[in-house]
Amino acid sequence: MSAARRPVVGRTKVLAFLTGLLNRYEMEAVGILDVNGAPALAITADGRHQIGLFALREGRIEAIYTVRNPDKLTRFFPETQGSGPDDWPWTR
Repeated sequence: MSAARRPVVGRTKVLAFLTGLLNRYEMEAVGILDVNGAPALAITADGRHQIGLFALREGRIEAIYTVRNPDKLTRFFPETQGSGPDDWPWTR
């Protein structure tokens, strides 16, 4: 997946952006977890792992941040051969 070149702002534009991503990339696995005290999604799409972090304000999503650097994801996606959703820490 590629990052948006500019921030996507507004409910309608964010939904359109996320819908476009879901239509373009095959979501192989999705898990919900807590990262640094905030809700997040662990996603594998087209064979690539990433974490989507949600910044909340007054119960609403204010921003979504994505981490795709493999060096920063080893805690969430073990780099063992054949690892998959059953091997992820939040499914144990």
